[in-house]
Amino acid sequence: IGEGAQREILQNIEALGKNTVHIRHKGVDDKNLGEVIDESAGLSLADVEGIRELVLSARSVGYLALHHVGSSNLAVDTANLVVAGVSEGMMEILDLDVARGRTLLPQDHLAAQRVVVIGSELAQTLFGDDALGQFVRLDQQYFEVVGVLAPRLNTNLDVGFDLGLANKALIMPYPTLHEQLRP
Repeated sequence: IGEGAQREILQNIEALGKNTVHIRHKGVDDKNLGEVIDESAGLSLADVEGIRELVLSARSVGYLALHHVGSSNLAVDTANLVVAGVSEGMMEILDLDVARGRTLLPQDHLAAQRVVVIGSELAQTLFGDDALGQFVRLDQQYFEVVGVLAPRLNTNLDVGFDLGLANKALIMPYPTLHEQLRP
């Protein structure tokens, strides 16, 4: 991101007076996809960290990536399976509370641990009240369930992620998603 663009972004954020800013990918039709790939580097994790350093008033900066799973050992249609890789602190930003077990820890992110926190509805469907310690296979990798989210109501909060989906999601550290499912 250039210096002029940085200043403009910061001015726009401050003018909005909002406490949440989302940067999303731009939808591109197949006809123009090649051109976009050739001309755009996209938003990198270094850019996200740069935003954290530039916006000194930001309490937290996080990122989330969704992944489509090709196969699993779960008794659900993979087309309906929500798998999200989140940065450290993103569960707090999304206000996702863990009802049983634990949340994702800093060491889970640092070591790209194969752990997931499972949504309450998905946990009940798959394991009843016995989700903690179970292993789920996503594509060809196994992940241990270390936490079960508290149930969420569908909400219209502007957080860039349908929080109602959290009830049916598997949430893992972003480095785990990137290293284990997107090698």
